Amino acid sequence: MCYNVVMEFKKDNRGGARVGAGRKKEPTTLLKEAINNLEGDMPAIIEELKKLALGKPVKCPNCGAEVGLKQIDREAGIYLVDRIFGKPTIHTELDITDRIELSSEQIERIIQRYQIAERLMLSQAATQEAATTQAATT
Repeated sequence: MCYNVVMEFKKDNRGGARVGAGRKKEPTTLLKEAINNLEGDMPAIIEELKKLALGKPVKCPNCGAEVGLKQIDREAGIYLVDRIFGKPTIHTELDITDRIELSSEQIERIIQRYQIAERLMLSQAATQEAATTQAATT
């Protein structure tokens, strides 16, 4: 009995010989590869963004003559300015006027938890210091 097996061999070096075999690439890896593929085209891409940001002449749909107005892509301009000068810092103001009222029992519980945490930290520091001293003497 004879079996004719035809296998397609992959061009990349992931997994086995079958198409689709092997571990798939992470999305971040795919994005990095796409960006690396664009690096040679970056001057042309920036030039096109610049043309959009500065505006292109608007033509009359009927006669095709330039009207004198410019159609500007605002987003392209903002992107270029952000890339050149960096994104501006956004300042936000918070107005917190809510008051929290605690009962004496709640305040007492907060103080107790603070004291427990403080004792725990001091005991951990003492244990670490003892371990360091013991390691230094041996």
